[in-house]
Amino acid sequence: MSESSASEETAKAANSRDHVMAACLAESLPQELIILIVSHIRSRKDLHSCSTVCRSWSFPVQSRLFSDIVIKCRTGDVRVQRWMKRFQSSLHICRAVTQISLYVNLDKSVRELLEELPNG
Repeated sequence: MSESSASEETAKAANSRDHVMAACLAESLPQELIILIVSHIRSRKDLHSCSTVCRSWSFPVQSRLFSDIVIKCRTGDVRVQRWMKRFQSSLHICRAVTQISLYVNLDKSVRELLEELPNG
């Protein structure tokens, strides 16, 4: 084995060992600390990455991701149905939801009808 491939193997082994040690450390953090860490993460992409760190990070991250859901759709749009299916198949997501904002862009005829109502 050449010197360069031996040093590459050593670097790979060290990297793998560091990764395992980091995963063990992440798994052993108290939930309160994980929640605090997650509360400072703004990017949804970063939150998704954090949810894969280890099992103990999954619920705090999902609680942050799904606590406030905004659904924007048109009349007859399937987005609401997709969310319903997601809630039915993933009860842990339901537990995380604290607020849902639903914005429906009504068809022109429905808007016109609403404008005709005396209290509209």
